[in-house]
Amino acid sequence: MVAGRLDLWVGGAAGIAVLFGVLSAYVGTAKVIADEDGLRTSTLLRRRRVRWDELADLRVRERDTYKNGVVRQVEAVLDDGRVLRLPLPVDNRGHADFDRQVQTLRSLLRCHRPEVPERSTKVTRRTAADRQWVPVSICLLLLLSAGLLALMVPYQERESRAWRSASACSATTPQNARKDCLDTAAGTIDRTMVDCGKHGESWLYFAGNEPLQWAGVGCEDARAFRQSDRVAVTFWHDQVVKVAGTRHTYRAQPPQPGAMAMIAAGLLLGACYPAARVLVRLRHRRRPADEVLPTTLPFLLPILGTAVWLLPLAFLRPSGTFAIPIAAVGAVATLLLVRWAWRATAIRTPGVGAASGGPTPGEDVYVRARFLDDTPYNPHEFGGYIVFGDGPMAVVLGPAAGRFGAKPIPAERITVRRVRRVVGGDGDAVPASWNVAELDDAGTPIRLAAAPADLQLLLQQLQPGHTAPLAT
Repeated sequence: MVAGRLDLWVGGAAGIAVLFGVLSAYVGTAKVIADEDGLRTSTLLRRRRVRWDELADLRVRERDTYKNGVVRQVEAVLDDGRVLRLPLPVDNRGHADFDRQVQTLRSLLRCHRPEVPERSTKVTRRTAADRQWVPVSICLLLLLSAGLLALMVPYQERESRAWRSASACSATTPQNARKDCLDTAAGTIDRTMVDCGKHGESWLYFAGNEPLQWAGVGCEDARAFRQSDRVAVTFWHDQVVKVAGTRHTYRAQPPQPGAMAMIAAGLLLGACYPAARVLVRLRHRRRPADEVLPTTLPFLLPILGTAVWLLPLAFLRPSGTFAIPIAAVGAVATLLLVRWAWRATAIRTPGVGAASGGPTPGEDVYVRARFLDDTPYNPHEFGGYIVFGDGPMAVVLGPAAGRFGAKPIPAERITVRRVRRVVGGDGDAVPASWNVAELDDAGTPIRLAAAPADLQLLLQQLQPGHTAPLAT
């Protein structure tokens, strides 16, 4: 036995060592060479060469990992739409070397493809180019689990009806048919084992292993029985359904098809959220790869609203009998909520019309907005609000602080270039529902983000009558 366990440990350690060696060799042999002809990648398993005229873009993908935090990698987008992940460079600590290497690769690409934008495209979990295999896998797993449980509900119903309708066995009942009736045998409690922990089990042990060796019961039931108690043990389908004594009677619960149906319905509703995320991605699949898509949180309302009527209905009517009218009313309400969520996750083109709701004379107006670039009036992301009205336009901490520590904005030298939606390079702190204005501060490009209506109000203050073009 000891030798067998030792062989198992040695085999497991050897397997881990081999796996670690393969991973180390893969990382150690990975190369990326950029020359006049294009990109050449080399790994332990594959070598690949891509010409510059075949590359449409080089983008940075950020993915969240449990162990290493945010990991950044470079992806090469080909003209035919295929995406190749480069083995190098890779960054998980926010080093500036990674940004310099990416900029070098992008400069080489722009030498051969001048139409490629200078700014790197960044893809995150919020953008249109995010991979869908994780939500698809979760959705399929939940649907499979719900389907398996749903298939067991009819069997549980039949078992529950047979249990409740079973009658006591008679003296003339054949031995091979006694499992379908309630068969009772006498026994004596030898000892009890009580475990009232969270995952504990309590047991009744019978003297002489008659009519059986032990029976699992509840914690309080095991406490109620005593050693040497004479009891009558009732069996149905070879399982203990009742242990009756002079002081206490234990009764097992019959199968609960309603509980299983409710769990199956809960898993089905749980699969709806990742399915909604995939649906939103498919709906906006033609958007730019780095554009931040609307959040799928609005779909939580129809999911929770459906749970209000579906879960109790599944528990009370697992077979669906007499439940069609209630389900029909609930389905209509769910469809209305889904329609609202569908509209809430639509992409609206940033507007450029004149904004209303200007400042009242003598009063300040505080607008929640933020500059996304480090500027003298927004050093190190100084403030999250912009104030204007009774004083110069400035960046402030918030309405509670007033104009204390305000950083004046040189509005006279700022011009508006265009208004667009949020992209991955704007950072995860910018809500997906906001818009971003690309501004020019005396030759320095800066970005201002705010809610659509608030952004238009700010742009009217910066440049009255502006007609900035929209991003397509």
